[in-house]
Amino acid sequence: MCFFLQTRKFSFKSKLYNGQARLANHKPETQHQDKASGQKHQDTASGQSIKTKHQDKASGHSIRTKHQDTASGHSIRTQHQDTASGQSIRTQHQDTASGHSIKTKHQDKASGQSIRTKHQDTASGQSVRTKHQDKASRQSIRTKHQDTASGQSIRTQHQDTASGHSIRTQHQDKASGHSIRTQHQDTASRQSIRTKHQDKASGQSIRTQHQDKASGQSVRTKRQDKASGQSIRTQHQDKASGHSIKTKHQDKASGQSIRTKHQDKASGQSVRTKHQDKASGQSVRTKRQDKASGQSVRTKRQDKASGQSIRTKRQDKASGQSIRTKDQDKASGQSVRTKRQDKASGQSVRTKHQDKASGQSVRTKRQDKASGQNVRTKRQDKASGQSVRTKHQDTVSGHSIRTKHQDKASGQSIRTKHQDKSSGQIIRTNHQDKSSGQIIRTNHQDKSSGQSIRTKHQDTASGSI
Repeated sequence: MCFFLQTRKFSFKSKLYNGQARLANHKPETQHQDKASGQKHQDTASGQSIKTKHQDKASGHSIRTKHQDTASGHSIRTQHQDTASGQSIRTQHQDTASGHSIKTKHQDKASGQSIRTKHQDTASGQSVRTKHQDKASRQSIRTKHQDTASGQSIRTQHQDTASGHSIRTQHQDKASGHSIRTQHQDTASRQSIRTKHQDKASGQSIRTQHQDKASGQSVRTKRQDKASGQSIRTQHQDKASGHSIKTKHQDKASGQSIRTKHQDKASGQSVRTKHQDKASGQSVRTKRQDKASGQSVRTKRQDKASGQSIRTKRQDKASGQSIRTKDQDKASGQSVRTKRQDKASGQSVRTKHQDKASGQSVRTKRQDKASGQNVRTKRQDKASGQSVRTKHQDTVSGHSIRTKHQDKASGQSIRTKHQDKSSGQIIRTNHQDKSSGQIIRTNHQDKSSGQSIRTKHQDTASGSI
């Protein structure tokens, strides 16, 4: 019995406590509803809310509104709908003290068209977005306007998926670094155009790209002036014909540079040039080639204040002709090289002039295979160990001349051989003095007359003969 009384006492206290708690948390609330008009008013001390719904089932029309004020973040929503026509309009107005926002959506399901807009002002970074869409024609337009006090930005996109056309633009001004980008694209014809204009007060820049994948043609340009380090690049290409042109103009106040490359794969022709002056280490390079005719020309001129250098190579594979030259002066170790060759006639000429202050050297070789003539010379003076070599030969007439003069300060040596195979005459001489163990040898011979003369003088300090 005692336990039962204690339990009821505890239960009473618990109910009393819960009732007091509900009373403490109670907020005044008013709610009005009118079913005839479809209105519903609500005030939850006072976050205010008004909802309305108007509906006509016979026509398919309906209108809904919601007004809300949550002390006071303001909000208004409306929906207009017509199920018979498939049309609907939605709007949302919002002001969250006051970041402003307006959204709208217009839709027509029968035509497939829809329009969406969003206006925003977050005190005041301003922003406007729109989207127009037409599903029947598969077209769409998007725009974005932005001003974040005021870095300004405008973006647009026009798209037509039925035809494959699309256009994109971007305008930007970040007080004022100017920037404009555009892209035009046509997927049906596989053409595209891109441009970029930029001016960051004023480092100027222009880029363009035109491309046509169906024909294989493309054009690229880049112009740049970063007050003023100037730069121009262009590339023209036509894959169908094999034509291509590349150019680069550069002046970084003023280290000057010009590059060009012209190429035609159909004809096998190509031209390359490089002009460079890095105040002024001067350089000129050119290469011209014609694969159809087998002709080619290369030149290199260089002056790195002034270690001078000139190289040229000319070649004609059809005629077998070729010319090479190398002029070099590395202040001044002088060097001249030339090689001329004509395979059709069998003629060739080589020369080498060298003076490395001054170890002098001269080499020449002349050859004519048609006539059988051959001339070689070598002159050398390595301050001064002197040396002279010559070889004259005529295989048609049988004439030949050899000479060797040598003086290695001075162990003297002279050799000569004259020969005439048609007459049978031979003359040989050998003069030698290795300071001085003297030797003199001569051999004169005439096979047609049977005459011969030999002489030998020798004194090898002195075992005389």
